[in-house]
Amino acid sequence: MLKFKTNTVAAVICSFFMVTSLDSLRAAEELTQATVVESVIAGIQNARAKCYKGEFTCSHDTLSAPDNKKIKNLTYTYLVEYSPSGFIARSMSPKHDSHHVDGGNPKYYFSVGNKSKGDPYTLDEVNEQQRTTSGLKRMHGHLLPILSPFTVLNATFLDDFMSSKDLVLSDIHDIQSDGMRLVKMNFSFINPLENKINKERIVDGSLTLRPDYNWTIQDYKLNLLIGDNTDVKHTSSLKIEYDKTNKELPRKVIVEAITRGANLRKQIWNYTFNAISAPEKPSLAEYYIPYYGLPEYTPPRSSLTWVYASIFLAAGIVLVLIAYLARQRGSQKSRM
Repeated sequence: MLKFKTNTVAAVICSFFMVTSLDSLRAAEELTQATVVESVIAGIQNARAKCYKGEFTCSHDTLSAPDNKKIKNLTYTYLVEYSPSGFIARSMSPKHDSHHVDGGNPKYYFSVGNKSKGDPYTLDEVNEQQRTTSGLKRMHGHLLPILSPFTVLNATFLDDFMSSKDLVLSDIHDIQSDGMRLVKMNFSFINPLENKINKERIVDGSLTLRPDYNWTIQDYKLNLLIGDNTDVKHTSSLKIEYDKTNKELPRKVIVEAITRGANLRKQIWNYTFNAISAPEKPSLAEYYIPYYGLPEYTPPRSSLTWVYASIFLAAGIVLVLIAYLARQRGSQKSRM
């Protein structure tokens, strides 16, 4: 009887280790660059298809070297919303009553503001091309915390990041953190990946993702090139703390940027959400200028449009004239 039990226990233990080993081997086989890239793209596209809305407060510190002495501090509060249909970033500063709103939709990006609460809004900027002006750079900065689960450097969506043909992933492996499965990897680019807003180029770094939550970002560290001076080294890191109830929503985002050259400079952004949600329906009207009491934006006609219109008009006049002359000649011949 004892022998039977011993054999049974041994068989169970053996089976357990076989299953565990098979699972480990299967996980190792699945964590290749091809499978990870495919999974991340599908997951991030699913995350991007949702609407997110929240109010955050940011504390932005600039520190000097080598004593990390705080030389500048900015604090601001914003109400932001992102959806596939557009976005808004509305200033909620308690220091003054004026309001500034950056917004966007598939047709254009805009900035509006007023001097005091209750005053009509005025149009500060409108642009049909994304990622070209300082206003757009500022706007993407305000959206950073709510986009942080699925963007790198606040402007490159993670699925676009993973789609780069120059991307090389290495040391892909599972880790456990607070009972959650995470996937950590190192990466590099054969040709540095350009961030068009800030003109930064991503060289290499590390990335930790959450496969159970659409492969969203847990943290990353990037090595960057800015401009043509390769002697100055730049690093950017990000870490996200997620909501305990809804783990798809960020609650706190910490960004740290360090520049190493003749002088060391460090900047830290601490974003804390006072409220955040994932509404089923976005605030579509707020993505357009008329919501703020201003006329809808009409794109200006280019000079080429007028040239083409003039050519077609002239051609039309010539055709009508030719037809008229031909008709006149025909009538003259019939009389003869």
